[in-house]
Amino acid sequence: MAIRISGLISGLDTDSIVQELVSAYSTKKENIEKKQTKLSWTQDAWKEMNTKIYGFYSKSLTEFKFMTSFNGMKKTTLSDSSKATVTAGASVVNGTQSLKINKLAKAAYLTGSKIKSNDKLKSSSKLSELGIADTELEFQVGDKKSTISVNGDMTIKDLTKALSDQGVTASFDETQQRFFINSQESGEEFDFKFNVKGEDQEVALRKLGMLSADYMVEKTAKKAADDDIQALRENATIKASAVQIAGITEDEFDALDETAQKEYLDAAIVKAYDTDNGITTGRDYTNKAYVEARLNNFREAVTDQYIEDLKGTDKYESLKKEYAVKQDASNAEIELNGAIFEGSSNTFTINGLTITAKEVSDSTLSLVTETDVDAVYDKIVDFISQYNEVINAMDSAYNADSSKGYEPLTDDEKEAMSDKEVEKWEQKIKDSLLRRDSTLNSIASSMKVAMAKSYTINGKSYSLSSFGINTLGYFVSADNEKNAYHIDGNSKDESAKSNTDRLKAAIASDPDTVATFFNELAKGVYSELDSRMKTTTLSSAYKVYNDKQLKSEYDDYTEQIKNWETKLSDMEDYYYKKFSSMETALSKLNSQQTQLSGLLGS
Repeated sequence: MAIRISGLISGLDTDSIVQELVSAYSTKKENIEKKQTKLSWTQDAWKEMNTKIYGFYSKSLTEFKFMTSFNGMKKTTLSDSSKATVTAGASVVNGTQSLKINKLAKAAYLTGSKIKSNDKLKSSSKLSELGIADTELEFQVGDKKSTISVNGDMTIKDLTKALSDQGVTASFDETQQRFFINSQESGEEFDFKFNVKGEDQEVALRKLGMLSADYMVEKTAKKAADDDIQALRENATIKASAVQIAGITEDEFDALDETAQKEYLDAAIVKAYDTDNGITTGRDYTNKAYVEARLNNFREAVTDQYIEDLKGTDKYESLKKEYAVKQDASNAEIELNGAIFEGSSNTFTINGLTITAKEVSDSTLSLVTETDVDAVYDKIVDFISQYNEVINAMDSAYNADSSKGYEPLTDDEKEAMSDKEVEKWEQKIKDSLLRRDSTLNSIASSMKVAMAKSYTINGKSYSLSSFGINTLGYFVSADNEKNAYHIDGNSKDESAKSNTDRLKAAIASDPDTVATFFNELAKGVYSELDSRMKTTTLSSAYKVYNDKQLKSEYDDYTEQIKNWETKLSDMEDYYYKKFSSMETALSKLNSQQTQLSGLLGS
């Protein structure tokens, strides 16, 4: 736009005069801008309302129109909740079951003994400081065996990493000077151990503090069992039985070599062991394979007894202080209705039940599954509450006070008012934008009709009122809440809490009928809204109002405003040119007068 310098000669306020001359054009442009502003607010009002309607449509209605809405609402009660926790899935049948916790799953832990060293060890310390030379440790996790090569140049950190690489968690506590190893999960399949293959491995593990007290107990017990077996070989009664099994005289037996004598003596030991266990006939004690197998059984039995006798003694406690302590991993075991289930975790999923064992139970527990009445009730209360919120918002918008005489303000009008006055003025208009809107009324009416319908279930007609859910009535309800529903007996609803709670009673006595009714009700309301949320030439998908049409109107206003701005600018240029011509003429006239005055000598 060119620079306009006007009124210098004439002394006229050219700008004001031009603005007055083009005021009719300005007014037309402002009127269109006000219409566009009001339309923009209408778009915002519809977007907000559509969000509420769509939220109800996509969440509560969508969920309730499927029968599965209530199916998963089960409540399971255990006679002793300190022993286990139980949750019921949708497939669990109501009824009573028995449960017993026999064992808990445990992870394997090894707490190393305090390492004996002249200097305090760190993670960076080398194993040579413990006097460890080259050796190999066989480490087993579950059924998987691996070999860890150990040498003097390896650091403690290197060793913990090598162990951790096998599927356990290994660490070294510099403060306690101990190694700690634990399985990463509970259950026997994740148990671990060192398989001691020889003296070198035993020495290395002892120096590392990883040789367990249980290993030493077992080693001591095995030695004692072997000593007992050797003592029996020297027992006169066993010898007499061995001579009988051999079928020779005692002198002939004495003439046998040591190996042959040992075979017959071991057979006599097995015969005595069988007799003690009730096996008295049908065994051939000259069968070497049978004798060897049964002798091993005997050795294991004696070893186990020695281990049992050692545990709890001062000697055992002393070994625990001197050697590493190992907690073996174990599986959990439960009994459900008499059937035994075992697993590496304390949590079992069985036929829809999720059972988490917490403590071993000495007796059988009672497990009762039933419909969770409170959960179903709360779900229906929430559904009704969300419907009320939407329908009240729609009624409030439709019945809003008129804003006749109020129009969006121009910038000049805003400058003459305070911020609070402007806000109050504009809010008056915004609150009335959907007043008596035919689209809004149509949607609200269809929802109200669908909610008031009756549905036949097993030959009997049901409506919301059948379950104590009603509106309060035209003359009792608050403004714009005349179509809201209230649930009799709802403690949070002042207007209905004193009435008999029929809904909760119906859920407790016949949950299937309640679920079926609300399923049908939700389908009906959903269908009404769904038909209005389809794409048309005037509206987009999931929009209950004509958003495309409103946008088109908004764009049309933008074009009109642009056209009027062009007309206004053209008219301003026209009038400024006229005044410019006048100023030029006046300037020439003044110049001529000056020259004439000079000639006349005035």
